[in-house]
Amino acid sequence: MKSRRVGIILGILDIALVGVLGFFYLEQDRNLPRIIIEETGLVYREGMSEEELLTGVTAIDPEDGDVSSSLVIEKVVPDTEKGIALITYGARDRSGNLVKVSTSVKMQAEGNETNEE
Repeated sequence: MKSRRVGIILGILDIALVGVLGFFYLEQDRNLPRIIIEETGLVYREGMSEEELLTGVTAIDPEDGDVSSSLVIEKVVPDTEKGIALITYGARDRSGNLVKVSTSVKMQAEGNETNEE
């Protein structure tokens, strides 16, 4: 009789625990940030700074708002044959949701330096 009561109490506690864990799981932020790349006419040159590569790029998260401060350049892959460079950006929100987006931009040919006055 006593073991039956203990079993019932443990069953009720199990159900309550599953309910609490389910609540926290459903309330968890699983929305990815969105990376927005404005058309700036960026032309890739070897040795560009991260600041230059991030010009016109922002990251917005549905829960956290502007998360542009988390933007990073994941990698840059130049393709000299096609005259383009593939730039991969990454951004993360406060919950740790990570998004990556790649874009291709024109690449300045070696030895074709532009002189700005």
